[in-house]
Amino acid sequence: MSTPMLRWTVAMAAVVAGGLTAATPAHAGPPWISLEMPANPHEASTRGAFFLVHTYHHGTPVEYALSGSAEGILNGRRQTQALEIVATDKPGVYAVRYRPAAQGAWVLVLNMGQGNEGAGMLVTLRQGQVASVQVPSREVEGGRWIVPRRITSEDVEAALRQQTAMLDSNLPGNSPGSNDALLVAGLGLVLIPASRLLRRR
Repeated sequence: MSTPMLRWTVAMAAVVAGGLTAATPAHAGPPWISLEMPANPHEASTRGAFFLVHTYHHGTPVEYALSGSAEGILNGRRQTQALEIVATDKPGVYAVRYRPAAQGAWVLVLNMGQGNEGAGMLVTLRQGQVASVQVPSREVEGGRWIVPRRITSEDVEAALRQQTAMLDSNLPGNSPGSNDALLVAGLGLVLIPASRLLRRR
């Protein structure tokens, strides 16, 4: 008599468990990562943050493993600094605490998720300020989903090369138009004596 009752109890438990699983909404779509700044100075968990990072699974804020570093070139030397990332009171919102350097070429790298799955964000800095934010991604299923990927070392090195080239172009004497200005100045020196010769005739 006890065996049928036991089987019935197990069967009912499986049905209930299956019903709970079916009732739980599944998160569709890929993850996403975004940046918010300035951080709210009136909220204790975000006060003093350089910026905030939001992590999502599709459109739902979800907590993910988040890592980050500051990658730069200062005085010709490659630099790497760990970012301080602190979870806030809100799910899927993290405060990034960092003191940017005003000198050198710098990018901030943030990756969420594990392994190849997840999303990454590349933040370019100029003179200690956020200049651009990129989330490398691709469209799939005819544009239905935008699928991001993690930031790679190749992404970092390419961004630093671009930053370094831009800084070099802004050095005195290398600014756009400086060669044109020298050319015009040189032509002026040549034209003035020529005009005097014409007047003498």
